[in-house]
Amino acid sequence: MKKTSKFLSVVLAVLMVLTIIPMTAFAAIPKVELNEVTTASVPEDDYARFIFTPTESGKYVVISDNGGDDDNIDPYVEIYDDHDDLVEDGDDYKGTYNFYCVFEAEAGEDYYILLGDCYDAEVEYDFVLKKYVEITHQPTVDEPYVELNWDVEADYQWQSVSIEYGEVTDENAEGRYADDVGPATYDEEYGWSSAPYDDYEANYFMIEMVAGQEIEMVSDADVECLGIWSDDYNRDDFYDVVAGESVYFTAEADETYYVYTEGNIDAHLRAYTYIYSYTAINGETDSEFEAKYNGTYACKVTLEDGTVITSDYFVVTELEDNVETECNHSYSDDKDETCDNCDYNRADNCDCNCHAGGIKAFFFKLGNFFAKLFNPAKKICACGMKH
Repeated sequence: MKKTSKFLSVVLAVLMVLTIIPMTAFAAIPKVELNEVTTASVPEDDYARFIFTPTESGKYVVISDNGGDDDNIDPYVEIYDDHDDLVEDGDDYKGTYNFYCVFEAEAGEDYYILLGDCYDAEVEYDFVLKKYVEITHQPTVDEPYVELNWDVEADYQWQSVSIEYGEVTDENAEGRYADDVGPATYDEEYGWSSAPYDDYEANYFMIEMVAGQEIEMVSDADVECLGIWSDDYNRDDFYDVVAGESVYFTAEADETYYVYTEGNIDAHLRAYTYIYSYTAINGETDSEFEAKYNGTYACKVTLEDGTVITSDYFVVTELEDNVETECNHSYSDDKDETCDNCDYNRADNCDCNCHAGGIKAFFFKLGNFFAKLFNPAKKICACGMKH
């Protein structure tokens, strides 16, 4: 009888414990699958928990979507390994409330993805886990090909790269103020505008820069805190500058950088940097490229999901004897003598007196002047240049 009473006491104790502990404590943590959009239901003052077990070692990225960048939902993520060590965490990405968190993972290991809200509110938002694709072999003159860290579907497009030092305008930058007040605007005459923000005036725009790229910033009036920063690089050296004084900065990595100034409603900001433009070569190509003439090249890789990755650029300055040097010459305008892609000067092999010097050129120009009086149509030389 005593044994039965003892047994019943144990059973009752276990039942009491089970009624105290919520059943969710025993619920299996849901698994997250690659490339599947999943909704995270985040409890108040808590996390939504998921588990990921990769079949391949490598880099992965988890990306949130708070539904149109809703400022009432501010997602963040923490990723832990099976030893409860923090692997990586992520919060606001490139000025948005969403996260874009890249982490290393080993095949067969469990990783716990904890999804929360910075306001500790009860919210729902979507997220997706993908392989993080990057270029692991950057092209060089000796090895002009690109290689990815995963074997994935991708289209390769080689580009001829034009690089010139020019002004940062609204065509090659994104203008907005902190916390989306604005937007900042660019004017050809005055530059980037300032505007009131709370109790002070601020100017704020963004530009994509590559490692080593230099930017020059100058204001047309005295301003406070003229500087630049990025999500991964916080600067302390903001400057109070007088009108016309330049501030220079060199990018440490390929990132989006934020140019900022405050303190003068009448100030206008101008910025100058290397502007990159790309021209496709021979339609879609593969990962390898054979440069046929001097120039600067890069490869744009378009992944299956539409993401575009641009390789480093490399410069061909000397061609080997066995490399075909035929070039489909291109010129900026009809008065340009030198090809944009190589050093060929089309005037060198033309016998027209428009290229001659001395008395021949004088009489040609004199005759050309009177000819235009009676027939103002554009005259094209045999080499293709405008007379």
